[in-house]
Amino acid sequence: MECFAHLECKLYESKIFGDHTFFVGKVVNAIIDEDAFVDDVIDNSKTQPCYYIGGNSYSKIDKIKHKF
Repeated sequence: MECFAHLECKLYESKIFGDHTFFVGKVVNAIIDEDAFVDDVIDNSKTQPCYYIGGNSYSKIDKIKHKF
C-alpha cells in the first residue's frame, strides 16, 4: 500500500479562502493499513507522516516522548 489511509469522498462544495481551498464532502469509502494504527491513532513508530504546519512549511516527527 502506498499510504496508510485512503478516503474516497463525494464532493458537495468547495470555497476559496485566500491561498487555501476548503472542501465540504462526505466520506463514502475508507481503506486503511491496520498495522499503521493503534486505537485509531497513527502509530508514529511505524510511519513517518508529513504534517502541514502553516504557510509553505511541513514537518515530520522523528521521536515522540511523553511526559505524564
